[in-house]
Amino acid sequence: MKYWRVVLLSFFLVTLIIHRAVAQEPLPEVLTYDTYADFVAVFPSDSVLTFEDTGAGDASYGVTGFHADGISIFATDGYLFGRANDDKNGFLYGSRAGGPSSTGAYIQIDLLDPNTNAFGAHVGAFYVRTAGEVKVTLSTGHEFSVPITGLFPFPGIDPRDSGAAAFFGVVSAEPLQWVRFEIIETDNSAPWDIAVLDNISFGYSDLFDGSGGTEPEPFCGDTVLDSGEECDDGNNMDGDGCSSDCMIEMLHGNGVLDPDEECDDGNVEDGDGCAGDCVVESGFSCHGAPSLCEANAPQNTDQRECIYAMNKYGAKLARAWNKSAYHCLKHAGKEKFHELGPGGDAESCLSADVEHRVAERQRSLLDEESDSCLRGVYQLPDFAYLGAHAVTVASDDETLGMLEDVFGDSSQLNDVVVLKHADKYGRKCQHKTYKRVRKLFDAKMKTFYKCKKHALKGEDRVTQPMDFGNTDAEGRAASRVELQTEIMACLNVDSHHRIEHARAKLEDKVDDKCTSSQMTTPMVDMFPGVCATAAASDPSSFVSCLDRVTECRACRSMNAFDGFSIDCDERDNGVADGSCS
Repeated sequence: MKYWRVVLLSFFLVTLIIHRAVAQEPLPEVLTYDTYADFVAVFPSDSVLTFEDTGAGDASYGVTGFHADGISIFATDGYLFGRANDDKNGFLYGSRAGGPSSTGAYIQIDLLDPNTNAFGAHVGAFYVRTAGEVKVTLSTGHEFSVPITGLFPFPGIDPRDSGAAAFFGVVSAEPLQWVRFEIIETDNSAPWDIAVLDNISFGYSDLFDGSGGTEPEPFCGDTVLDSGEECDDGNNMDGDGCSSDCMIEMLHGNGVLDPDEECDDGNVEDGDGCAGDCVVESGFSCHGAPSLCEANAPQNTDQRECIYAMNKYGAKLARAWNKSAYHCLKHAGKEKFHELGPGGDAESCLSADVEHRVAERQRSLLDEESDSCLRGVYQLPDFAYLGAHAVTVASDDETLGMLEDVFGDSSQLNDVVVLKHADKYGRKCQHKTYKRVRKLFDAKMKTFYKCKKHALKGEDRVTQPMDFGNTDAEGRAASRVELQTEIMACLNVDSHHRIEHARAKLEDKVDDKCTSSQMTTPMVDMFPGVCATAAASDPSSFVSCLDRVTECRACRSMNAFDGFSIDCDERDNGVADGSCS
């Protein structure tokens, strides 16, 4: 009996040891690359899928997936496309329904050649606003996180462009059977996400077999920017923007905006908005480098409604945040601490959203975007639309920024609030002034919205459409540049005097509430922000400073809402002095 017990015990121990040995077997070695240049330096493969032959528009592969020599691709929800992307390099994408968090759906690429151990692809996602994460899983058991900045579904965008997509490359010591891509997280407000893959490279690399496992010595033309090189485009030819000795050439069509160029879209073709001599063509607007040129065209009714919704509800969100902050300041000064939320003080009240104003407006903004902008591509504007996320971030950042411009660091707000029992006249000066500051900001944002609405509809124009090459019979703004210029001119005119009246009320309130000899708290202590010196000087200087603060924050909001490029530093006070950087 003891003998069998010993045998059984030995058997279980051996089994346990074998199991532990298997479970703890290390994963094969892999090398990863986050730039295309580094990847092709060690794996210069000709096996690159670019999906350029799918034709204009979408080619649906549906549940059958996509198949090519050495590769097979499918998406778990059976939704897979190839797209030529308006004559640019095409790409492949597959949807993942379910919103901005992982649902387990993925795109899988099966590598059919058993010797394949190298893989690379540009990775992005449609409808991601500014940040997201894709999980890459290898058949070897490795998992990697790839941060993505997202792609936006505008015509002509190239997923390989810098800033439009990330790159993931890997060379494995053992063969790769498949590579899987799953969207883990996005800041998308729509109920779907679309993973985008392009410029897919795959094949065999001898990096681990000893025959080619050392990286070559650096040289001009190896696609790697080495010391002493200004550029390295992978060849030794002159005339392509990067000379044979790897120095940058001043050329038309190289995608670099040189001092003598109005635009440079990376080619020397006429008719695409940026002419061969890098001059913006009539009927187009170009920006950035490589320049993205947009045909000047008025936005249709659906596109305008999307823009209106984002601006209208963005302004309402900013107003809700300002009201919430005013509520905190007012009730803290009155010493009604029960009105300030769980923390019972002004500082914690700022983030408590006690009256739920901010949360309600955030929901309204997302609902409006879903209804007015995201039900179909026909609603998406060609310009002046960056999405609800950008609007939300700007509303939060600029309203909090304005509060801190007036009162200093918000984490020290408790020390700044003037309490009723200590100085009731100072308390009124403080909270009444801030009320008028936020009213002035609201007036500027409301005027901005009205000016934009008129510009997009061609009503009450201040500038002339023909100055922008716009021949629209109704005079509707047809480009981002034209829209921005018209709005700025309209704001300066302030035809309904909305801004003028709000500024006058601020001045009256400061004169009425902040000049009492019965105040015991110095102005510089009540308003220790960027206007502290002006507050200690005289009412007129103080009001002028507060006006500049609202101008800066409103201007920055406009840029963030619509992708404008207004020089807010100069606009706030007429001088480029870093006051609104």
